[in-house]
Formats: sequence, structure tokens, C-alpha cells
Amino acid sequence: MTRFRRAATIAAATSVVLFGTAAAASAQTLSLRDAHHDVWKSTDGGKTFTAAPRQSAADVTKATLRYRGKNVVFTEHFVNLRQRDAGDVYTLGLRTNTGLRRLVLVEAVQSNWPGTVWMDRPTDLSKPVPCDGLTEHISYPRDLVRVVVPASCLKNPRAVQFTEANIHIKSPTVWFADNPMNTQAKPHSWSAPVRKG
Repeated sequence: MTRFRRAATIAAATSVVLFGTAAAASAQTLSLRDAHHDVWKSTDGGKTFTAAPRQSAADVTKATLRYRGKNVVFTEHFVNLRQRDAGDVYTLGLRTNTGLRRLVLVEAVQSNWPGTVWMDRPTDLSKPVPCDGLTEHISYPRDLVRVVVPASCLKNPRAVQFTEANIHIKSPTVWFADNPMNTQAKPHSWSAPVRKG
């Protein structure tokens, strides 16, 4: 397993074991705003984190989930998205109204800054789940990451919730993390449900 795939797995694990109740179902779109300068630093490969308010790597400002027609579209805006250091891992957790859970991971590294995307089961991160039409797009000039998940890969649910975390990898041991769910290093909740529109 490459160090980046390991980082993706660790980032995914932060989105797997979550607690909390969901609010009433919302409309077709849900946006979460996140504070600037709430990045966290780890010097032990993601085991512990300390606040790093001067750091802009991984600093997310807004996350939006839309569910229209045949696609679930997740868009995330950042303070300063750049092609630097070892790379970035973006981890999107999805949970449907029927309880189906999936992880969508985007990895952008020195050898592939446009990024690679795949889908996993939270209970088995070793075998990606096939998902025809799963795509990602990273726009560095616009500080934007977008992921499109065909609803068929989620068994066409009535509603979807999300959780999300980002890790910027400066080196194998030095990571920076942020998420749009709270002001901590790791997310600990799901969004309100987003209904199909």
C-alpha cells in the first residue's frame, strides 16, 4: 500500500465511525460554511493533531451537496488549493436514507495533480466498489474540488447525507487536516439529509 493510499485509508477511517442524529430532510442542496484558519497539524502521521491557525493547506471554506436527477454532486471550496508538497487526500462519506454507506476518496499527488477517484465500503477499504460514471475535478485556480457520484452507485436513494475530511500531506509524518463539519481535526457528525430533486 502506498503512503498516499495509506493516508487515504486513515482519512477515510475518520469518516467511518460517526455518531449523532440527522436533522429533518432538507431540499435538493445543502451548503456548510467553514471558518478560515481552523487547520490542524499532525507530526505522527495522523495519530494526534494540534491547532495550526497560520496554515492554509487543506483549509476548506465551504462544502455543498446537491442531489438532482441522476447524480449526487459534492463541491468544496478552499482558501488556497495548490499543487505542492507530497499531495492531498479528500474523503467524502455518504449515507443514504436506507442506511447504505460509501466512501469516495480523491487523491491528488505529485505524479498526478489532476487527481484519482475511487469508491470504497467503510467496512472494507481494501477493495474499491465499481461505480461507472464516478468522476472528480480539481480546479487549482478556483480553489475547488468537485465529485460527481451517480445515484445508481448508491442504489438510487430518496435522500443522502455526507461527512467529509481533507488531509494535506507535507511529508510521510507531517499532515494538515480540516473538515467542513466542525472546527476540529476530524468530523464527528453527518450533515442533514439532502432529498432527491
